[in-house]
Amino acid sequence: MLGGWPGALLAQQVLRHKSEKTSFKIVLWLTVVSNIGLCYLLLISQTELLEKIQRIL
Repeated sequence: MLGGWPGALLAQQVLRHKSEKTSFKIVLWLTVVSNIGLCYLLLISQTELLEKIQRIL
């Protein structure tokens, strides 16, 4: 969690790294939203799979 987009967000705030580049900010936020969305979908699919397994057992 220290690298990747969390690290980029922290560096933008603390170090003012690429904080003025609009194109970078757009791509960064698209990456953040897609990562969070993918994690959510994975959690939902795992929850549904576990519920199906519990019904079978």
